Amino acid sequence: MPFHVIINPKITLLGEERVEYFEGCLSLENLMALTPRARSVRVECVDEKGEAKVIEASGWYARILQHEIDHLAGTMYVDHMYPRTLMTVENFTQHWKGKTLPEMRNELFAAEKRR
Repeated sequence: MPFHVIINPKITLLGEERVEYFEGCLSLENLMALTPRARSVRVECVDEKGEAKVIEASGWYARILQHEIDHLAGTMYVDHMYPRTLMTVENFTQHWKGKTLPEMRNELFAAEKRR
């Protein structure tokens, strides 16, 4: 995505589908967690020229828009994450890198399944 300006964004989550992926933030350096986000979003905003703009995004772009627009409301990925999955980047690299998301989910939530 090229650099662009988004002023006064109003975000709408499209559909019910949520996609889980590990997310981190420079505000909480060296941490990450499995975070569900809407697969698709619509953002109504104003650009740097003061012109109304509508962005429809899916995938990574939708995740990034949700993450960054959340900051404007004082919300961070830790407000959306699965707490059990919070870990350091080092822990992720040593123990989880190379595993599929279903494998990680199965191991991380195994204790809850036994209850």
